[in-house]
Order: sequence, then C-alpha cells, then structure tokens
Amino acid sequence: MRVRYSRQSVGDLAGSIEQLARVRAVEAMDGPARGSRLYIVENGGGLAFTVNADRGFDITECTFSGIPVAWRSPVGDVHPSYAGDGEARLLRAFTGGLFFTAGYTQFGAACTDDGHFLPQHGWATFLPAMAVRIENGWEGDNYRLRLSGEVRQSRLFGECITLRRTYETELGSDCFWIEDVLKNEGAHPTPHMMLYHFNFGFPLIAPGTEIVMNVASTSPRDAVAATGLSQALRMSEPEANFPEQVFLHELTPGEDGFGSVAIENHGIGMALRLDFDMSTLPYLYQWKVSEKGTYVLGIEPANCKGIGGRTEARSNGSLQILQAGEEVRYRLKATFGI
Repeated sequence: MRVRYSRQSVGDLAGSIEQLARVRAVEAMDGPARGSRLYIVENGGGLAFTVNADRGFDITECTFSGIPVAWRSPVGDVHPSYAGDGEARLLRAFTGGLFFTAGYTQFGAACTDDGHFLPQHGWATFLPAMAVRIENGWEGDNYRLRLSGEVRQSRLFGECITLRRTYETELGSDCFWIEDVLKNEGAHPTPHMMLYHFNFGFPLIAPGTEIVMNVASTSPRDAVAATGLSQALRMSEPEANFPEQVFLHELTPGEDGFGSVAIENHGIGMALRLDFDMSTLPYLYQWKVSEKGTYVLGIEPANCKGIGGRTEARSNGSLQILQAGEEVRYRLKATFGI
C-alpha cells in the first residue's frame, strides 16, 4: 500500500528529503564484488533495491518492508574482472538478484549461430553501464526518484547495440518501473533477443507459494519439465535432488496490453506482481527449482521463443532482427504488497 506524503508536510517535518528517500552511490570494497559501482534506491515506502552498474545495470538486491524478495545464488556479487571466462562463466558469476538481463543478441542455452559462438544468456549481464544519472525531484506533490544509464554491446565487424535503461519510483510508492530503449546503432541489421530474468526467493518463495496469471497456453521445455506441469504454478517442498524445470507460458494480455504475473505467499501475507508490455515481450518463461539450497522461482518475460539459444529462435521463426537505426522499447513494473 502506498504511503502518502505531501510536499508541504515533508518540508515542515523532515530536515532533508533524504531522511525519507534517496539514491546512494557506493562502491563494493571486499571479495569478488570489489570495485563494483552500486546504486541503492530507497523510496520511503518500504521499497529498497540495489542496481549494479558494472553488471548490466541490473538489480542485485531488493527488499520490501525489510523482507528480502530477490533470490541470491551462492556465488554472490562478482565484478566482471573476477568472473573468469569460458562456457562456465555465467554459472561461476551468477549472482541471481532480483533480475538480470539476458541479451541483447542471445539468450538461452549456449550455441553457435551464423558461425559465431554465443554464450549462455549472452553478454549483457557482464557489461558495465556508462553515463549513469541520478535525477530526483518534486513534480507537484510527487517526489520522483530516477536512475538511468547506458549499456553498450559492440564488436569490431559486428553488432553495435546501445541500451538506455531508466528505473523510476516515487516517494512512498509500493512499486517501481523499468523502461529500456534498445537501439541498433550499427550500420547493418542484427539479431535481437531479450529476456528479463527475474529471480524470487525465500521467504516470498516457500512451499505453498502460488503463481497467478491469465494463461492462454503452457508448454514444458523437455520431458523433465513435463513431469511437473500439473504443479508448475505452485511451489513444493524442497527436495535433495530436484532437476530444474522450465515452462513457456503464453498469456492473455489485459486491456492495457500488459501481461501480469502475481506471486502470492499467504503464509506470510506477502505478494508481488510483475506487469510487462506484451507488445514487445509476448512470451513468458518460468524457471522452477525446488532443490534444497537452490530454491528459486524465475519469472522471465521474453521477446522471442529461444530458451534453447539463438539457433532455436531462428529455426522457429521468432528471432527478431533490428535494422540499422531501429530501436525497441520495453516497459515493466514491479508492485509489492503485504
């Protein structure tokens, strides 16, 4: 529920707006995260999240009313310089976090397409942001907090793609927006794949947590996922050995053109809703792992069907091609409640 503040009351009762809401720029000083530029957003409504400017400008931590929402892997925060290389790079440096960006020319399984090796989930999560800006201020009786930055993926004789990302929330709000504008700044057409890999964990995700959405159709990735199809939308007890399950959902959009996924934990009275513009993100992947020590729910809006990598998206006809100078806009909203 939103906490209401007026500009007058804040001016009368608080010595500084930063008593209630702010964006703090800090630097990680220890371990494999050392040197990472972190931006901590606190909006005075119980919502706080951390953006890592050196890992794709993605969100690594998130709490609401002090309750952790994001799943964190055993790896923790890793600066790209400590991430290593090779096919296992992602797993060795997979923070998890509230979400990481898989893209911009590849997501899903590692593969070779058009003569080029493409790593699992692409390069986006290892790219540093530049031109980071903090823009906070009153607009009437609403105090808005905005954090923006640019991320570029480029290669000599290859693609040149720029992502301009903006996070926005308001003083006292229970939600935040993500708006991405991705542009092909190169001289040639380039394949484009985009997946927002949201990762939710305990205590929001626990046995009995339910996933609620308006599903038009669901298909399992493989035979392993098929065995869990009937329980795909409910979290089960953790098991010693639980093979990961991945499902592809196609949702029916609302009147505003957005798809909506609600995650509800009635045991602790907490819920979260993720809304996303289905005009550019028409598909939704779900990643479910009910294993002891790795208990996580992934909700992953995507622009194409390509969890097997770019070769799969190309073969099924869903691969998108951005022409020179073309851009695409993505909009997502996360809303929290207790």
